Amino acid sequence: MELWDREMSGYKARLDELAPATRLKLAVEAITWTLETLPEPLEDRAAHNWITEALAVCRSAVQNGAAAVQLPAELDSAYDEIAQDAEESGVPHYLSATFAAADAEGVTGGQLYGIYSWLYEGSLDREEIPEWTIEAEEANPRCNAVIAAQKRQIEAASA
Repeated sequence: MELWDREMSGYKARLDELAPATRLKLAVEAITWTLETLPEPLEDRAAHNWITEALAVCRSAVQNGAAAVQLPAELDSAYDEIAQDAEESGVPHYLSATFAAADAEGVTGGQLYGIYSWLYEGSLDREEIPEWTIEAEEANPRCNAVIAAQKRQIEAASA
């Protein structure tokens, strides 16, 4: 996480400047990109299905220009059990990121920063790096790819 903290700390303030609907859009795009580019797909079917369904609701909100998402009651209530049972590397982080994006109050700059962090940490967790050091993260292509994608996304939205 040291690499992500170092590389992304300068981007935090930019997120507060973005419109709420833009922050939701970025959250959905970041989650989607992270999951679609995983070296190995998620094996936890319950978590995969929950994330897929929640992202569909989020995408619909984005397409309608909304700044916030209202998850259907069954998805909202299923989250705790699915999150509690999630043991696959990275999955708890991806669930947390998706649940935060689906906040009924809208995604704040701080929440979006947290979503990016969860996505990075989930990816880092899946890489099975024996010791999380900045040197190990710098040497890992996936860590670098996630950071680069997040930076590009923020820069494009802030332009």
